[in-house]
Amino acid sequence: MLPYCFVLCRDGQLEDGVVTETRLLAFFLEEARRLALESVGDVEAFVTVMSGAAIRRRPDLHMHVFIVRHRWEKAWVYTVLGAKNAALALWNLRAPLLRWRRTR
Repeated sequence: MLPYCFVLCRDGQLEDGVVTETRLLAFFLEEARRLALESVGDVEAFVTVMSGAAIRRRPDLHMHVFIVRHRWEKAWVYTVLGAKNAALALWNLRAPLLRWRRTR
């Protein structure tokens, strides 16, 4: 579905807070550029997605990198991500409803 999809991450907590996080994000962007160059020959052919700690499933800082060459590919990335997140949200809503039905 998404042929060039990468997850860049660092396991464990960051010691220095904002300074280390800023350096890590700069490193992630350089890696995204390297991956784009290696994958399709264009250093700027990428989309990144990063979630804040309050809504991400992984505890560590990470960035998703999608290599795209055309705007329609970017639209496809967002369509797939939107569908996945909508399905997960509905799935997560299902569990409380099932518990509620069992208690009636």
